[in-house]
Amino acid sequence: MDKLHNYIMVQTGKKTVSWYREVEGHRGEKTCWVPLDESFFRKKITYFSQLHEAARAKQVNRLIEEGNIIAKVKLPFDLPPAKRRIQRPEGYRERYNNTDLQTGALVSLRFLDLFGSAETGAILLANLLGGLRATALQKQEPDFHAAVALDTPSPEAEKLLIDLLRTTSNKTRWRSKHYTAKRKLVLNYAKASYGFSRHIQDFSTVCFPIKEHTKLKVPMSYRNAVATVVQAGRNNLLEAEPYLCQGCAVLINCSSVEWCRSKLRPAALNHYDSLVYQFIQEHRAQLSLMLAYWWCSVDGNWAPSIIKQARASFGKPDSRFVSMTPDPKLYHRAILHQILLSYLAFLQNQQMLPSEMLEPYAAMVRGVFVPEIPAEPEAAPPRSLEDPEVFLEIMKELSGSNPDRIASLDQSFSRQHKHLGAWRDISGERHLIMLEDTWAKELAKAARNTEGVDCSILRHDNWTGEMQRLMANAGVIKKPSAGYRYRYDLLGDGTRDRTYVVAIPQRLL
Repeated sequence: MDKLHNYIMVQTGKKTVSWYREVEGHRGEKTCWVPLDESFFRKKITYFSQLHEAARAKQVNRLIEEGNIIAKVKLPFDLPPAKRRIQRPEGYRERYNNTDLQTGALVSLRFLDLFGSAETGAILLANLLGGLRATALQKQEPDFHAAVALDTPSPEAEKLLIDLLRTTSNKTRWRSKHYTAKRKLVLNYAKASYGFSRHIQDFSTVCFPIKEHTKLKVPMSYRNAVATVVQAGRNNLLEAEPYLCQGCAVLINCSSVEWCRSKLRPAALNHYDSLVYQFIQEHRAQLSLMLAYWWCSVDGNWAPSIIKQARASFGKPDSRFVSMTPDPKLYHRAILHQILLSYLAFLQNQQMLPSEMLEPYAAMVRGVFVPEIPAEPEAAPPRSLEDPEVFLEIMKELSGSNPDRIASLDQSFSRQHKHLGAWRDISGERHLIMLEDTWAKELAKAARNTEGVDCSILRHDNWTGEMQRLMANAGVIKKPSAGYRYRYDLLGDGTRDRTYVVAIPQRLL
């Protein structure tokens, strides 16, 4: 059979490939390459939509074999985010040295000092560091995405963040004998030409030269890289998600997406230190070098330890549970926390900065992700109504707040005047005397209104008898010669034998 079509196989992953076919250009222009999609196979393969998966794969492979496979190319996966040579203020360029890395390490930590809140800088820096090693983390935790969103109506805040993120990389073009690649740092969907919507290939492409054919240009992902996305709609983000999810994506004034779990408050960028910002801009080359050094220094044990420590921060689950799923947002913050801690440990192990300089930043990181909870004041010992001191405190408050309802020495006690009690002298000592039922009612009411007093005794059936016995034994109330219920002719009508009262010495009140 004639070979009707020319194909190119593009390896987009370790186990994934995509195919492109050559088509005629518009109005006699040069040919171009377009990806093979389902609509093409439906035209070429009879009843393609009705075939099951294995049959479709068989027919697709047969159709491709009938064509002409002119090339097999592989997308470049990890591209260094920084140049090896630095432009010096004197005008010449030279290879970086250890001093440049030390300066870059300090510049990266100044993100924590830039904004009014250390949390803003910590979230940005943690996502940047995690995005540069995103693929290693996603092997251990597939749901991890180093993405942070900011919605702000302020053009100044938007420009500030864009200029700040431009400092993370100073290399946007790569050249090899097999390909040339171009990847912009800022994906600004607002600046569209002629009103057309922009697509991912407008910002990131890799070009493969094909012998005797037109060059092949395909989109390239931001794998282990930083991308700043500005004013992207939902459809734009759905298209760009496969290309952004393997790196760090900072979404500025974009539609909301589920895979972005870090968000900055609109007011987070309103206050910043201009001197720190100027310091970062002046040493942007050193910063990109330090981030590139971090990018290429990942080892196989780093990502598993980060995920393990992040999970361990939630504590050991109860043995009664079969499985435990941490809260996605809190789990994401725990991973960011461990990333920052590992970065500080990395700087110390590589002797980039002395430990005395790293300790304040470690304290800031702990303050953001694990703030110290102020120790609660020691709880006061429980105050019980059975305690004589508590009883006297309540009775003192009761008598002091109602002086007009307590009959004086020369005043007769009367129920009609709603007297609570009366002052009387017994055996040469003045007492506050209250009828037993009145005392019980007023004491219960006052005790329940007193904060911090345990009134559980009031639920007992014979609580009045228990209280009188306890207080009489403690010497707080007048105790008769036998028993604990005291009788007194408070009404002055000769009914002493059946009038039970509670008598409290005035000196105790």
